[in-house]
Amino acid sequence: MSGGGKRRAAAHGAILVILAGLSATANQAGRGSAPVPGGSAAAGSTVIRDQPAPAAGNPDVKAKLDHDQNIKDAARLVQLATEIQAELDNSSQFTLSAATLKKADEMEKLSKKLNSRLKTDNASAPKPPVKFKQ
Repeated sequence: MSGGGKRRAAAHGAILVILAGLSATANQAGRGSAPVPGGSAAAGSTVIRDQPAPAAGNPDVKAKLDHDQNIKDAARLVQLATEIQAELDNSSQFTLSAATLKKADEMEKLSKKLNSRLKTDNASAPKPPVKFKQ
């Protein structure tokens, strides 16, 4: 297998792993059919917009908005992974469209934002009270 073929196979495998993980997470949360942002728009023309910044004094509102955005971003990642997989299946081993590369870049950016938001959410989550034994 050539160097380009190995990279393509590795990218294809990584996309499948991401898709499987996100699908399992969505199904566990009971949100397997979450709407995709801009689902009625043409494929590839969807722009993901973050929610407006909530009031800094209300962590519950921020947590809810972040959770909703996490669900939207995860659904968009699943959609992009599915589209890229279909395009890879339908292309030859020597060609790759610019649209596929743009989708892969969007997936990378979106996954980094989601990862960062999830880490921040977990760090700022309220900790359960410590119970002392008497």
